[in-house]
Amino acid sequence: MTDGLLTPQAFEWQWGGSDFYWRSISPLCPAAAAFIDTQNLPRHARIGLCCENSPEAYALIQAAALTGHCLVLLNPRLEQSHLENVINNTALDLLIGDISNQSDVKTIPIPEFNTDTGYEFNTERSLDLDDPCVVVMSSGSGGNDKFIRLSLRAILTASSNAIHALNLREDDCWLACLPFYHVGGLSIIYRSAMSGSNCYICPTFDEQQVNDIIDTQPISGASLVPTMLHRLLERENDWPQTLRCLLIGGAAKNFDDFQRSSEKGLCPIHSYGMSETCGFIAVQTNKQAGDAHCGNVVNDMSVRHDEQGILHISGPQLFSGYEDNGQLEYEQKADGFYTTQDIGYLDEIGCLYINGRSDDIFIRGGENISLIDVESHISGLQLCGDFALCILKDQEWGQVPGLIYTSDIDEEELLARFELLLHALLRPAVCKKVNSVPLLANGKIDRQAVASYFN
Repeated sequence: MTDGLLTPQAFEWQWGGSDFYWRSISPLCPAAAAFIDTQNLPRHARIGLCCENSPEAYALIQAAALTGHCLVLLNPRLEQSHLENVINNTALDLLIGDISNQSDVKTIPIPEFNTDTGYEFNTERSLDLDDPCVVVMSSGSGGNDKFIRLSLRAILTASSNAIHALNLREDDCWLACLPFYHVGGLSIIYRSAMSGSNCYICPTFDEQQVNDIIDTQPISGASLVPTMLHRLLERENDWPQTLRCLLIGGAAKNFDDFQRSSEKGLCPIHSYGMSETCGFIAVQTNKQAGDAHCGNVVNDMSVRHDEQGILHISGPQLFSGYEDNGQLEYEQKADGFYTTQDIGYLDEIGCLYINGRSDDIFIRGGENISLIDVESHISGLQLCGDFALCILKDQEWGQVPGLIYTSDIDEEELLARFELLLHALLRPAVCKKVNSVPLLANGKIDRQAVASYFN
């Protein structure tokens, strides 16, 4: 199986003495759990999973949670040497994936599950809400690998909040085109499981394939990063009326694309969250879709900002910590708040505004400028097609923005247009025409790769 519609089966489950209801499971999940049990793993084993989206991956992710093991999700698109270094430094008991691996970790290929195993779950398993459930790897736009441990409590809370905020129903069908090894894709699995809704899986994001699925399947919702939304808006066909929710997150809001979406009859809603919060912690309602903020903060989560505008977050969706070779190395502050790199504030009615990231602020001629502001102004000019910015060192100004773009306009003419249309502090100092904007596996812009065009 490569992709397809998963219709869950009803299933209720008692968890650690308290009643929790995992309302649905993939039809493959019992077979996946049986497969994990045959590996004779120790209690709370660490299982690495390295593959693109598939029904088998969906089932293994659910089954690992149900069997009490910790799943370490690895990015199959990493270069071989990088991937092997990650494998050697995550304390795995087992690695599942169709990959070449020179480490000492036992490695087996992705199995083909038989749904007619007759396997029954052992409901007597002892599971603690604070046990490690999933470890996701995040390199962000800057490169450095981080291994983020998420507990069952964080996953359950995030899923419950998302189901409530998105008003998920059993007859919904959510398009899963974000990779499962990132939180944006992973959260779709747990939301589907807890709400009893359906999930249509794409191995990767491909514009033509996603458009075909939207045209032929009863898709009611999709999770996208802004770059994906931008590319899908080029479709010629009308959008089906069944598509009631486009959840956008993972990067700054592109107001032009939100306006274009509204003109096409869509209702994209912006959200704010990160791997460390197990998904979004603020999301707009449909009525707020055109507003500049990210919506209200979800239940039981708290957000505050310091004098510099840096956001601090606490609550049960928060991660357990960063790992180093399977051991926690990050300790929460005494007050339970996690310090982000994001700059923002809450207004008087509790709506969260994001003004940028502390690592996306550059100083040009003594002035602090956000890349998000520069992106917003350039986007409004509609000259560049797909584009991306990075921060470059400059002997005269200290730091300046560099721009890559995909439109037909030549570089000198584009710089001349910027000189006429943009404030001097916002103008890119250099431009380079490229075939496509480099993206990370989760669809976000790869800032390191953008900067490499100017090295």
